[in-house]
Order: sequence, then C-alpha cells, then structure tokens
Amino acid sequence: MTNQRILILSLCIAFGALLPAQLVAEGFKFDSPIGIVMKLYHDFAFRAVIDQNNVPYGGLLSQPENVLKRYVDPTLARLILSDQACAVASGSICNIDYDPMYNGSDMTGMTVEIKETGRLDEIAVLLGYGVEPHSQQLIYSLVKTKTGWRIHDIRTDSWSLQKLLGGQKH
Repeated sequence: MTNQRILILSLCIAFGALLPAQLVAEGFKFDSPIGIVMKLYHDFAFRAVIDQNNVPYGGLLSQPENVLKRYVDPTLARLILSDQACAVASGSICNIDYDPMYNGSDMTGMTVEIKETGRLDEIAVLLGYGVEPHSQQLIYSLVKTKTGWRIHDIRTDSWSLQKLLGGQKH
C-alpha cells in the first residue's frame, strides 16, 4: 500500500469517526432525505480508499435484506435482492456490473458532494476526480416510509437503477 493510500485511508477513518459526533452536535438527523443519503455514503465510502480486490465487504448492491432496508424502500430492496438471486443462479452478473453510488466501478480518489435540490424528495450527489470536482451528478429519489426516509431510485440523465434492475423508471 502506498503512503498516499495510507494517508487517505487514515484521513477517511478519522473523518468517519468524527462525522457522526459533529452531525449529532449540530442537531443533524439521519432520518431526513439528505440524511439517509449522507448515511449511505458515510457507511460505504471506505470503498473509495481501500483497494476493492482486498475488501471482502461489498457495496450496497451486495448487502442482505436487513441492511438494504436501512437505506432503500421495499421496491428497490426487492429489485436488488432479485438481481442478487439471479447472479447466484446464473453464476454471473445479471443486470448491473458497477456501483451506482459512484456511477462506475473505479471510485478510488473520487470526491462526493451531497446537496439538496430544492425538492424534498430528491438529493443531488456530485461526483468528481481531482481537477474535475463535479464532473458527474446522481439524483437520489426518496420516499417517506413508515420506517423513515428511504431511497427509491438513483438516476443520471442516461440511466435509472430501478430501470436497470427491471423495475419501472420513476
């Protein structure tokens, strides 16, 4: 592991350890549209600084139902679980072969900015690399469920996670 990766990993671990305390101190609630998206990136951002081939813990799309329900609504959870079952049965990738949280498979060194859009049910995530800090935008569509705000879809101008997984585009 290079010194640069060790430094980045150390900073992310330190930031990750401080983030919840800082947000709680400021009265931040994870049960809000922006809060659930921030929690998603907080919980899975380690994948951007640790070599994926050496990480046994996968991204959101590889999680069991009980973990998915912390972040996504029942419709999206059902589609993700169906895709997981398809991959197991076929022994190969079924509908998606990249991480939709990062709009790609190589998230090393990526920056993420999470912003409100002016709509209560949508959050924008701006992705970038170094000199291109906001080169891509994801839109998270959210719904209020009985367990709180949950992600209903992730989309760009060219794709929708629900559509890629076989559900209807919303």
